[in-house]
Amino acid sequence: MSPTRPANRRSGRQRRARTEHFEIGPRRIARPAATDPTTEDLPLADPRDLLHLAIPKRLLRRAVDRNALRRVAREAWLARWRALPSNQPTMQGSAPVGPSLLRLTSRPQQWAQLSRPARKRFWRAEIDRLLLQLFSA
Repeated sequence: MSPTRPANRRSGRQRRARTEHFEIGPRRIARPAATDPTTEDLPLADPRDLLHLAIPKRLLRRAVDRNALRRVAREAWLARWRALPSNQPTMQGSAPVGPSLLRLTSRPQQWAQLSRPARKRFWRAEIDRLLLQLFSA
């Protein structure tokens, strides 16, 4: 296996999920050489380390909106993580193995007419659907 690919202990591939405006899949992280003794596969202790976000400026122009979307996505991820059974601390059963990348893929026109609280509710509902697909697949 290449040292730049995260190992998936279940099937060799990490699951992907997609909704109308978001997608989530494995995050490839460059790792040190395999001869380095510090590169052992240790479980990541903090679930926040397992979610990476890509919110392009061309889809959300205002930084305040990009930051709000990041906060909403992190809250949804942590809520889903905490809902997992306690016997799955390494995320091997119904959850992804290794870091995941959540990406905003398109921006609908109706977001401009929504107030910020309404936008946050819309984002949270769609991200919850996406995470439900990912964690239950």
